[in-house]
Formats: sequence, C-alpha cells, structure tokens
Amino acid sequence: MEIARIAVIGAGWWACEFHIPHVLENPNAELVCVSSLGKEELEKIRESFGIPHITENHREVYSWNPDGVIVASPHVL
Repeated sequence: MEIARIAVIGAGWWACEFHIPHVLENPNAELVCVSSLGKEELEKIRESFGIPHITENHREVYSWNPDGVIVASPHVL
C-alpha cells in the first residue's frame, strides 16, 4: 500500500490531541506539513511531534504535495 502524504491546517486542540497523533500512528500515512496562524503554536508542535515542515501560510502546505489535507480550524473561520 502506498503511503498517504497528509497536511494539517490548524494547530488547536483537535489538531494536537486528535488529528496529528492519529496520522503519526498510522503506518500508511506520513505527516508532511502543519499550518497555523500562530508561530508559537507551530514551534511547539514541531518540538512535540518532530514535524519537519511548518508554515503560517495555509496555501504553502501544497508545496509539499500532500495527498490529503485535514482542516482543523475553528468553526468561525
């Protein structure tokens, strides 16, 4: 089976406590990038999960050619 390349937009509770850990635990998935407006949040995520690519611009996630994107942003956005 081919490995699915996944990006996550958003770095709040749902992303950090649910989506990112589940992608990392899945042997058929690779987390390629996380995007969020908060630079401090992104740095914490990079340190906690060892994610190589982070960005504050959600459009940049496509430069890492993900097969799928999880949008974990607040409802009001």
